[in-house]
Amino acid sequence: MKRDALVPLIVVGVFMLASCSSTVETPKPPPAPPVATKEMIFEQGHRLYADQQFDSAAVLLKKSAAMDPAYRAPLTDLAEMYYTLGLRQEQEKTRRRYLN
Repeated sequence: MKRDALVPLIVVGVFMLASCSSTVETPKPPPAPPVATKEMIFEQGHRLYADQQFDSAAVLLKKSAAMDPAYRAPLTDLAEMYYTLGLRQEQEKTRRRYLN
């Protein structure tokens, strides 16, 4: 091959290398998980209550109520759950503590 024939190949090769990006993109961190709101926690607790998973429901309902003592939905579920389970003292204590 002649020297003159190699020049165009070298020029094309140089342009191809120049067009390649030499910077490396850093991976983006995963998005932050959504913040659990009192409503979201209540909904989970309410579903567990409806599925008669009372222990797990009570944990979430109490957590939701602790986030905002004026939020009555989890308190209502807790009182109903205690009543259903025959835990009259717990039901009355919850009613007096939160609803008065």
